[in-house]
Amino acid sequence: MGKKSKRRGIKRRGVTKITTADDTHSDLQQGIDELAITNNNEKPPSDGVARIGDTAATKFADVSTPLNEMKDIVDELFQSEISWLKSLPSDVKEKLMPNWNANMGWPAPINHICVTGEIALVLSGTKPCSVVGHGTYQPYGRLYYEKILRPWYDKYFKEDSGFVCELSMPGVAYYVIDSKGNTVDFGENAIFRNIRHPISDLAEEVFSRTDRPVTMEELRVCFGFPSNYDIRTDSDIVYQFQNPEELFNTGQVCCSPCLDYVSREADAAAVGRHFREYQKVMKALGYSIALDIDNQSLWSDEAIATAWYEAAGRDYDEFERMIRADELWMRRAPFTM
Repeated sequence: MGKKSKRRGIKRRGVTKITTADDTHSDLQQGIDELAITNNNEKPPSDGVARIGDTAATKFADVSTPLNEMKDIVDELFQSEISWLKSLPSDVKEKLMPNWNANMGWPAPINHICVTGEIALVLSGTKPCSVVGHGTYQPYGRLYYEKILRPWYDKYFKEDSGFVCELSMPGVAYYVIDSKGNTVDFGENAIFRNIRHPISDLAEEVFSRTDRPVTMEELRVCFGFPSNYDIRTDSDIVYQFQNPEELFNTGQVCCSPCLDYVSREADAAAVGRHFREYQKVMKALGYSIALDIDNQSLWSDEAIATAWYEAAGRDYDEFERMIRADELWMRRAPFTM
């Protein structure tokens, strides 16, 4: 686990991120309830999921495959993405994390832009889809799709697996960003979608739409974010990997998002419930994540405590365990319960 001082740096991940509205906890709960999630650390049998490079033993996965049997598949994707990101030229890394070196004094960290955690959440059925692109480096979505996501998908999934892996068409899912009518879109982004999720049909329509703009509410639902938008009390919410030095094999880490979005304090309970479900998934896959309410000065003590209480399943003993395990990050003091 990294030192807490490392968490205080600038934190922005490279993939496209949208803030939108309304609580989808029921949909997320429906998705996870359909899965038998177990935390099984035993290795699969010899005829199970293939290890890296073991193509002859590959067993294809689909939406009915138990999550614990996908652990090796996720691990392989993670290692492939990490190796690829480390191999990128330094100027490309700077485009993925603009001004990082100038502001922080050390090269842009790959742990800020790794997206395997999101793909894993889609595999589990808790997250409808993951859309990978980049606002300041346009080729990123296509490169990630061609170099990492599609080869991995072709190795472990068939077209009827229940998972969709595709590159979006140019200009899809556009939205207006200012009074002059300028737009941003999700064209040529890598998309991974779980058709079992109840939001799948909406996601398919939204990320192929070109005849009218998408709404922030549609994007929020498609990405599975649990919160309304209120700029007065917005805080970045980050589900942080707890062992980034080991996971990314680097000594230069700050924050390492598995998932991030923005939430108002009125949705603190929804944030806590959302984190708890996602934490179950990542634990089943062997990854530990922590709840980071980044801008705690914008939230009241009551709102922060509410999010933490829900994250602990409304169990005070579990809350104390999570505090001891550093699974609930405290970014300001004093704090009163």
